[in-house]
Amino acid sequence: KKGPVTLPSSLYTSETLQRLTLINCVFLDVPVHVRLPSLATLSLKFVTYANNTSLQRLLSGCPNLEVLSVVVEHRIGDPPIEDPPMDVSLVMPSLQRLHMSDSSSGTRGLYVLDAPSLKYLDISDAASCNFRQIENMPELVRARVSFGAASTHKFLKPLSSVRHLTLQQPLTELHMKQVVNPSGMIFNQLVHLDLYTFAVGWWDLLTCMLQYSPKLRFLKLIDVCDFSRISVSGMDIPTGWKPRSSVPECLLHSLEAFEWFGYRGRQRDREMATYVLKNATCLKTATFSPKSTYLGKKYRMVKDLASVATASASCQLLFD
Repeated sequence: KKGPVTLPSSLYTSETLQRLTLINCVFLDVPVHVRLPSLATLSLKFVTYANNTSLQRLLSGCPNLEVLSVVVEHRIGDPPIEDPPMDVSLVMPSLQRLHMSDSSSGTRGLYVLDAPSLKYLDISDAASCNFRQIENMPELVRARVSFGAASTHKFLKPLSSVRHLTLQQPLTELHMKQVVNPSGMIFNQLVHLDLYTFAVGWWDLLTCMLQYSPKLRFLKLIDVCDFSRISVSGMDIPTGWKPRSSVPECLLHSLEAFEWFGYRGRQRDREMATYVLKNATCLKTATFSPKSTYLGKKYRMVKDLASVATASASCQLLFD
């Protein structure tokens, strides 16, 4: 069986290399001096790092990097990952796209990235958001985010300028208390929000996002679990949940489309759906895709929702 491949030292000083993709069986032993001035796209998937400075050294030598993907995967039954935890702290002024995925249970070090030109962020990490700090993103257009269950509301702060946001955030009830009143957090540019409902506390996170997203136009709730480390799905809203006393500005002035994929029709689900329908004065379409395939149950869901008096006279109620 062949061992990991070690890259030639000349590769780290290439003046013309524009794209580098390393997948599996690569031993990344990065020299002290790295200079890759033309490198625009870098993809690292399942590589082995020689030490805890390997990634820092490599990225430090890529001053014009625009696209970065770093993927670490830990499959069930695999031995614990033995790579040293890596602390990475960098200012990356040219970075426009960042994809980070780490399913290992350890923190694997602290990442602090300053990315003033970043437009697209996709991060799925088993670690707490405290160990993955992507800062200074005023140009952010689209973000898809999921951190470990120990995360707090802090993961939202760097995303305040985003326009299209997907949250797959498995927060615990304890940490959700910090999300309800996130001081100084206004999403003035957010127009499209996708929120997964498989985690405890998703209802409070939704309440928070509606309250602090005054220009939101599209809202989609998704009751489906699409990555393996989360085993729960469709957590029900607790009996004690209540909407804010004041109706969010986005419901009064901007929300045009509401969609609920995997709608279950439970009592608290109906209350949440009714709250949106009764308060969204500009709503054009409300689409529900029931999770149940039982016709009788689907009919009851349709009947219940159709009986709601919508705030928007032009709202179309649609069922898939």
